[in-house]
Amino acid sequence: MPSIVSHEVVRTRGARLRRWLHARPREGCRAGRNGRLRPTPFSRRKNFSVYFACVEAITTGCHSIAPVCMTKSDYASLETKLHRRAYELGLASLPYPQGFRGMCAAIRPQGFVVVPNGDIHKCWDTVSTPRLRIGTLFDLESVKTDQRMLSWLRWTPFENKSCRACRLLPSCGGTCAHKFVNSDQTRGEAASLPCPSWKYDIKQRLLMIAQQSGDVRPEDYDPADAVTFPDEMQIAVPAGAPTDLEMREDACVLS
Repeated sequence: MPSIVSHEVVRTRGARLRRWLHARPREGCRAGRNGRLRPTPFSRRKNFSVYFACVEAITTGCHSIAPVCMTKSDYASLETKLHRRAYELGLASLPYPQGFRGMCAAIRPQGFVVVPNGDIHKCWDTVSTPRLRIGTLFDLESVKTDQRMLSWLRWTPFENKSCRACRLLPSCGGTCAHKFVNSDQTRGEAASLPCPSWKYDIKQRLLMIAQQSGDVRPEDYDPADAVTFPDEMQIAVPAGAPTDLEMREDACVLS
């Protein structure tokens, strides 16, 4: 059966972007008369998933696009609409916030990315930059003492004051260690603090889930109150509170 391709040109902040949806329908999946997807139970399939992500200037090759990248707030607003549409089309389930999303493979002791020439990296975002490798397959012993390797393993979001004061930290976990460990590679808003999009749309997302579940109706709330302000996520941290590194060093002394 032929593939279905949905194509749309989007204009945002002076830039023309193209969005493509490419799907190969199987049993139970049909296209409408206009070629667009009808609501189908794709979300029930174990081998199919949909997710959205903001384009960010997080490598040197992407620095030139920083001025035209969407702000976190703008993207979060769009993401909520995309999640709603994907759910209505049967392409995705309701976007419940993840319980914990901070355990990236890059900060796991045994998490590595190996490129064809044998270079070893900790993160997919560094594979195009050889100087950010942590070693090579041809000298595995040196990986254990490589300073970049040690930087990945020592990284913790508790070293960042804003992270320590954020209500989302228990769920976020720092989100992307690369943006901290290799902060010089990132440009634009993503470089100031690499927070997840749902820090900017958590209220809207939870309301959407409640509406789709039938627990809340549009007339039950004022849309003006359903706006997420990132500052609401911050809590007061006592002056002089020890950092995670200081607490770990104290624990080592006591042990």
